[in-house]
Amino acid sequence: MDEKNSHLMAQIVWLGYGQHYVYYHRQKRKHGKSRWTLFKKFKLAFDTFFGFSGRPLRIASLLGMNVSIIGFLLAIYVIIKRIFFNAPVFGIPSIIVAILIIGGLILLSVGIVGEYMWRNFDESRKRPTFIIEETVNCNK
Repeated sequence: MDEKNSHLMAQIVWLGYGQHYVYYHRQKRKHGKSRWTLFKKFKLAFDTFFGFSGRPLRIASLLGMNVSIIGFLLAIYVIIKRIFFNAPVFGIPSIIVAILIIGGLILLSVGIVGEYMWRNFDESRKRPTFIIEETVNCNK
């Protein structure tokens, strides 16, 4: 798999083979210093998380949906309060309702567009559909 910004161990897990652990005692480095800075480790973690998972996009969609629902519930609360208790509708409550509903819908839209982009990105990597582990009686 010829990919940039990828992670070898995540690719191996993606292949679906069984995993086994080899426990060992790590020896102290005798010479030199590791070139793995904290920044490089974070970059590897982010590349792995975003390169092998569409979950951040789904989180944005779910967050947007939840914020919108909270906004709609708050709008119903403000309307009921106005009808039954003659409370003012304008001011802070109406602004909060508008921000929650519009912000939630924007997040939901970003999540939906992101899902389409993720599928397109996933297809563009040209990862194999299947891996042939073994061939029997094959001339090649």
